[in-house]
Amino acid sequence: MQGDGKLSKGAIRGIIEEELAKIRGTMDDKSFSQSRFKDAREIFDQVALSADFIEFLTLPAYELLD
Repeated sequence: MQGDGKLSKGAIRGIIEEELAKIRGTMDDKSFSQSRFKDAREIFDQVALSADFIEFLTLPAYELLD
C-alpha cells in the first residue's frame, strides 16, 4: 500500500494472484483450466488497473462472449 492509502498496481495484481490460487485450490486442474478465470482476470485487470475509467464491467466483458 502506498502512503496515501491507495494500493499499487503491483499490490492489486498480487491480491488477484492470491485469490485465484485460493479458487484453484478448490478445483481440479482440468476444471480450472476449462473455466473462464483467465478471461475474468483480464476483464478485472482492465477495469481495475486502466488509466481510463470504465463505467461498466460488462462493456469489456462483451468482447469475450462466445
